[in-house]
Amino acid sequence: MFFRKNKVIKTELQDVQRLPDEPDIERIIKTLGIKSGELIGHVGCLDTEFLLPLQSAVSKKGKLYEIDHRFDALDAVEKIISEKDVKGVETLISSEVSIPIADEFLDGIIVTHFIHTLRRPLRFIFELKRILKKSGFLYILEGEGGGFAFFKKKRNDKNVPYPSVAAIQHLKKAHFFNIQKRHEANKEYSIITKKK
Repeated sequence: MFFRKNKVIKTELQDVQRLPDEPDIERIIKTLGIKSGELIGHVGCLDTEFLLPLQSAVSKKGKLYEIDHRFDALDAVEKIISEKDVKGVETLISSEVSIPIADEFLDGIIVTHFIHTLRRPLRFIFELKRILKKSGFLYILEGEGGGFAFFKKKRNDKNVPYPSVAAIQHLKKAHFFNIQKRHEANKEYSIITKKK
């Protein structure tokens, strides 16, 4: 709409699709087909906006595991759990190469803005594969940071982006299949894949 001399002139933009600034969490959950009773892992707890919608999706019959290697992230989750009296959520501290969950335990894993903080992302993807049930889904949401190879980053540089090209290469090396890349929000991409 434009304003000109106290008159409103309406304009229509056709065939223009603008990505939102933030991902649509409800749409993501629906796309992944998360159902009541499932065991879901959420890695990257600083994205606390995923907590309540994911817990609601698995409902009382399922369980949500909030996983992170950063204590401040888990503290933020535990604060929400206690303030809102949320049931069916467990927090787990992990390392970059080890998650304290049994083999083939989770129905699905959602990783949000986390892998770029790791020094060994490929080893972490293999660890995610270990805890994921056969035909379970893995959903990765990261910021698209360019096409350079993230694995050349310095040991103490934790803010180097994890480009989608590298993510797809790692998922192929870990023998995931049906890898689909999507743009979720402004400067963010997601990858959905399944374990063989």
